[in-house]
Amino acid sequence: SFWDTQSSGFSNGIGSYSSGTYTLTGCDTATMKTESTFTSAGWNFSTIWGLDGIYNGGYPFLQWERMSLPIITTQSVTNISASSATGNGTIIDPGFPHVTQHGLCWNTAGMPSVSDFKTEEGPADSAFVFISQLLILNNNTTYHVRAYATNTLGTAYGDEVTFTTLAIQATQPAGSGSESDPYLISNIEELFWISQNSIKWDKYYIQTADIDASLTSALYPDGS
Repeated sequence: SFWDTQSSGFSNGIGSYSSGTYTLTGCDTATMKTESTFTSAGWNFSTIWGLDGIYNGGYPFLQWERMSLPIITTQSVTNISASSATGNGTIIDPGFPHVTQHGLCWNTAGMPSVSDFKTEEGPADSAFVFISQLLILNNNTTYHVRAYATNTLGTAYGDEVTFTTLAIQATQPAGSGSESDPYLISNIEELFWISQNSIKWDKYYIQTADIDASLTSALYPDGS
């Protein structure tokens, strides 16, 4: 058995049981909050004991006492463009068992869930702030977003936030359009610039990156 020499103020201890006595192991607080302290003594942290730095003051606990869904919040969406944005969330408490998957989910109807579009940022075993990139969005569209965190008990969600993507803004690409200095096209905004400048259609261009142009269907419903 173990005890905290710092919080108790005792540097020595003796335990007793029906057949005699045994010596307790005194440790400082940091050691008492370290899993290896106990696994080296044979404690089972797979199915019996748990330790997550939050519950029980950071000391070991029996898993059945801790079983709970994660607690998570959603913050405002930032870096909004015509086709992408940055979602922000905070895991306040990873719950127990710990988070197996977390991220942001979104849709255009409201109350998004993990059945809708989502990011997957992986497992989590502590409280922390995270960001997640929302990609391939339609321009000039309002989206509803919630942070989520899943463990074996289920999925917890943060409050819903909304944002609206920008309309596509034509951005002139680098280059002059000559054969020796062609326009360098790397994103949808630069591609849109070409469509809006017919006097430039006889110039030279090089596409420097893959571009998902599907969101232009909202601008040209006839498919052009």
